[in-house]
Amino acid sequence: MECSPPSAPSARTTAAPLVKGCLGQGRVRCPWHGACFNIKTGDIEDFPGLDGLQTYKVVVEGEDVVVKADKKSLESHKRTGICPFAPKDGEKTFLIIGGGPAGLECAETLRREGFKGKVILASRENVLPYDRPKLSKAMSVTAESIALRAKEFYSTNGIDLRLGKEATKLNLEERKVTFADGESLSYDSLLLATGSTGFDLQNVLVLREPSQANEIAREATGKRVIVIGTSFIGMEATAYLAGKAAKITCVDMISAPFVRVLGEKIGAMVQKMFEEKGVEFRLGSGVKELKGTDGKFSSVVLSSGETLEGDLCVAGVGVVPATAFLKDSGLSMTKMGHIIVDKHLKAAAGVYAAGDVAQFPLPLVAHDTNIGHWQVAHKHGNVAALNMLGKETSFDSIPFFWTVLFNKSLRYCGHALKWDEIIYNGSVDERKFVAYYVKDDKVLAVCSLDSDPAVAQAAELMYQSKMPSGSLLKKNSALLQLSLMGNSLKMLLQLISQGILFSCFEILGTVIFDRGLETCKKLEELVLDSNLLHTLDFLGNFPELQYLSIAHNHIAHVSIKASSKLTYLNVMDNSISSLSSMKHLQAVTELYLSSNMLDSTRELFHLKSLSQLSVLDISSNPIGQTQQATRLFVIYHLTTLKALDGEAIESDEIAAAKEKLGGRLNQDMVLEQLNNVPFSSLKKMDFPNCSLKHVDLSPVDSFSNLLSLNLESNSLTSFSGLIYLNQLKVLCLNHNRVEVMIRSRDLPSGQPPAEGVLRSLEVLHLAYNGINDLIPLQLNKLVSLKALFLQVSSGDVLVLGTGNEIVLVEGLDGMKSLTELVLDRNKIKTLENSSLLSLRSLRELHIEENRLKELCNFSSFVNLERLYIGMNRIQDFGEVEKLCDLPQVMELSLISNPVSRRLQHRSFLITTLPSLLSLDGVTITPEERQAAQASLQDQQEELEVVQPPSMAAAVPPQLKVMNIPLGQTQLPMMAQHWKPYETKAVHEKRKARR
Repeated sequence: MECSPPSAPSARTTAAPLVKGCLGQGRVRCPWHGACFNIKTGDIEDFPGLDGLQTYKVVVEGEDVVVKADKKSLESHKRTGICPFAPKDGEKTFLIIGGGPAGLECAETLRREGFKGKVILASRENVLPYDRPKLSKAMSVTAESIALRAKEFYSTNGIDLRLGKEATKLNLEERKVTFADGESLSYDSLLLATGSTGFDLQNVLVLREPSQANEIAREATGKRVIVIGTSFIGMEATAYLAGKAAKITCVDMISAPFVRVLGEKIGAMVQKMFEEKGVEFRLGSGVKELKGTDGKFSSVVLSSGETLEGDLCVAGVGVVPATAFLKDSGLSMTKMGHIIVDKHLKAAAGVYAAGDVAQFPLPLVAHDTNIGHWQVAHKHGNVAALNMLGKETSFDSIPFFWTVLFNKSLRYCGHALKWDEIIYNGSVDERKFVAYYVKDDKVLAVCSLDSDPAVAQAAELMYQSKMPSGSLLKKNSALLQLSLMGNSLKMLLQLISQGILFSCFEILGTVIFDRGLETCKKLEELVLDSNLLHTLDFLGNFPELQYLSIAHNHIAHVSIKASSKLTYLNVMDNSISSLSSMKHLQAVTELYLSSNMLDSTRELFHLKSLSQLSVLDISSNPIGQTQQATRLFVIYHLTTLKALDGEAIESDEIAAAKEKLGGRLNQDMVLEQLNNVPFSSLKKMDFPNCSLKHVDLSPVDSFSNLLSLNLESNSLTSFSGLIYLNQLKVLCLNHNRVEVMIRSRDLPSGQPPAEGVLRSLEVLHLAYNGINDLIPLQLNKLVSLKALFLQVSSGDVLVLGTGNEIVLVEGLDGMKSLTELVLDRNKIKTLENSSLLSLRSLRELHIEENRLKELCNFSSFVNLERLYIGMNRIQDFGEVEKLCDLPQVMELSLISNPVSRRLQHRSFLITTLPSLLSLDGVTITPEERQAAQASLQDQQEELEVVQPPSMAAAVPPQLKVMNIPLGQTQLPMMAQHWKPYETKAVHEKRKARR
């Protein structure tokens, strides 16, 4: 596998072999450029670079190592990790100012992380974002040849690239950026990554853009060139022009090239390298004046008084941040114009800064700094994007840069503005060395020449906070780790006794342990492969242990007491059959369990608590016999995984796992959710809001004591899978989409059980299911059902929108055990001709808030004790009379019906229904009952009705002798037209009573 710098067309020619890189914490670091890639997924985790790497499945077959790959993946070693994408309207707008590495990486990270809003990338240059470091290394390159991405990449991935857009003003309050062309763009989040600009020197060429590099390369051939400045850009340009220009002279005020960064000794060595190529230096003297003839450069006058004649001048004197347009924006800035940001690169509310313009905290040196490295800009863009998305991330990268001078690779990691001493390993004069920059005994930076991968290794040690101290390096500046190949531990103990502490120990072969290892309290990495170990009890004394490999032993049970920092664990090829002891390994990110004795996928539920687990290998275990099914099972249940069995987990696999296993209540899910509780001990289970679509608890005999099951707020459409739970007494299916009792396609045999369904079920909740027809539900099959709830809560309707919509009560015939039925808030218009009339066992009936205008003959409801028909549309008092057939009813509600608005029904019902204890929610007192009966008796005695002569023939005889109480205010509505014809005597007596 190879790692390439960012630019695509020529990347293959400079690809670094990762086999020579540095491996640590599950990632490999490029030996040349410092980029880091996850060794399982291939994802890029540190920069420079834009793409991840392809990954391939590796299988050991006998003595052969077989790499499996499809043809397409072999066509390119790169992988973008971004799917084609089109932004959605109405989403947020993220605006990025600057087309350099920080801006482009920010845009790509936003898409890679799933941001669906608008991403606008505005660059002041008129060419596609390109690999700027190549300008000084190969000055004849074109903008197209070093473009970071092809033009179509931006449109395909929903990145709105706008070229030639130079920002001129930022308004923080309005969240708006104005550009030189007059356009203004609003944003929800903004990244400022405008980079740097060269000093404005008249008649002098600067090296910032491809066109400028091309001009220098063209004009310098055969000419006398003067390079002002010995910065990295200046010296790279000088190295490129050496041999092409007739003469090159470098001018700078400092004493040697790179002296401020690398020190005098290395600076003098670099100067000598250039002098050997014919380059002359004028150091310790600044530029006083630039002279020209006819508008063209001709000479440089130095502060020492010397005049240098030349045909061309190249300025490599450094850059300033391109932040002039932010002067009055309100952002906090340094005197040099750098934007001050926090550890999340945040400059103000909704505003972030990255790359050359940012003054940011660097944990390595514990103070704010500005670093203009290509790699830092990439990482800044990545970190800024994550924080713009609300994924709080701090900048934790180790700065890394490199240059190639006359085929010699100079590399540098860390950041040291000042140092107490430089410790050298190797020879600077021989141009093969490693230099350690030490301040207060801490190594802040490492530089190497022709000594790869030393700087990559140092960067990884710095990243892991394992870099040896300066005092230790003085004892052995080449020491990074210790390898005891097949030796005893006495040598290790002797070294420790001498005060030499190591962070990594590798013990291979067939070492027999003695008690000496237990004294290594600071042990962080330990390899114990290919031994005869049966237990890990001795590991309890290593609180700092982070990396442990115990492959090819005889371990049956993994129990590691001091495991709070363990991130890597390899126990492949042992005898492990249970994972119960691993659930406390909270920090583990990589776990290798291949070639063990795992025979149940349920063991994997113990790994659910490993919230950081991203890489898992369970290949060559008995559970892997049905490989694809097992893979989908693991992907579905262990959602943090990025790689499984040596293969990256793709998005289509995640979708397939959800399709196959999502929304299914089975025994595996019960074990997972209830922490492996024995099924036989369960009397009640609750699985609300689990997005369930199917239920299959077979074999159901395991749930022999289950009495209550709550599946509220899921997506079930039938009882299928539940019908076998014949011991179940209470079932709650509120807030589902139940349409039918049984779907034959969901049954194992295609047929319902012959002995009946849910034979013991007594209580069933089906509220809020969108039911409009009861017949398909076949509820009359539930022979033991006593209570049925089909209502809709008024609160639910307001929140969720729709409930049951039952119009006619059907399909309940023969339910002889049903004693309570709740049908509130449906759309029932009539009770006539419905199966409701066959429910003779009913004791309680709720039909409130429906559309009833007429009631039925209640004579068949001989056991009904509670009836609730309030909030309907009953107007005719004749419907109230039908309630006289319920002498046994004890609670009755007619509240909020038109017929009950004047309370004229109350006295009538109190008198007519002798068992009535409560009416419309108000308890009937003995005094009220006595008053109602007295009133009825008085009215029967005193009521004298006089008919108008013209109406005598039309008056029904029954109205003349109606046995209706008059109440305290007026007659029942159906008798209102008789009231004006009361005799005067009757009227006076009534008035006296009132």
